[in-house]
Amino acid sequence: MKNEWKKVIHQFKQQHQRKVGKGNFTELFGQAYKSVFDPETIKAVFQMKPSEPTSIKGAFPLLQPSPVRAVMAAFHHYKPTAVDLDPETYTAASLHSLSTQSAGPPPVEAFPTYFGSSSRASLSDWSNRDPNIDLSLYTPSKQMHMMTDALSLTSSGSFLVQPDIRITSRYTIAPPVLEGPPDLCQPDWSKAMIQNMFVEKQSISLNTKENKKLKNNTKVSMKSKGRHLTGDEFRTEVEDAEKAKKKKETDKKKKKNVRETAKNVREELETC
Repeated sequence: MKNEWKKVIHQFKQQHQRKVGKGNFTELFGQAYKSVFDPETIKAVFQMKPSEPTSIKGAFPLLQPSPVRAVMAAFHHYKPTAVDLDPETYTAASLHSLSTQSAGPPPVEAFPTYFGSSSRASLSDWSNRDPNIDLSLYTPSKQMHMMTDALSLTSSGSFLVQPDIRITSRYTIAPPVLEGPPDLCQPDWSKAMIQNMFVEKQSISLNTKENKKLKNNTKVSMKSKGRHLTGDEFRTEVEDAEKAKKKKETDKKKKKNVRETAKNVREELETC
């Protein structure tokens, strides 16, 4: 709007060779307003800001460990079938395929199942596999098949691949392993105590100095009534306060002189 307004004013000056007056303001402002504010611009003003990604739709706010990220990335591009989710398929067909068709990492010895039982895979089939099997035949789909079987037989992660199983209070989901924040440095409490003592000492000394300054001031009682600073009562009270202050200082000096005299006499007696 500012740029368009400057542009309209510049065009008016070039055309009429004079400055913009009060009579031309409404016309020029209307031209600038119509050229800038069209229906698309007005709708863009009231358009909502695009939503930012959250932990459900976008990136997780806390960084997961690298194994968890690898499994999540694999399942993002692979959808398991009903055969992959069947525990009996793992104990029968999967081990048989390992020993006869493919070569890959040996399965975990025991996977506690989601249903409460356990399945122990024998490593003898893996050790008796055909040595002529090409390791490249262990395709990504077979790797996903084995990983899905392993997750379906665990008690804490089977719900990830079991879409038809209903999670109840009988089963507890293990808390995620997240990278915690770095440890905070422990403060040196001995230094903190010394600093606290030093601050208290400074506060006491400042309070003492402030009280001394207040004692030197002359306080005049107003007796809950207004008073003129040039009135006779006010001047009399101020003079009395000054006299009392001077008398107090004189008495203090006399006491100091008496103490010094007594001290000198005592020193003379001690030397004799």
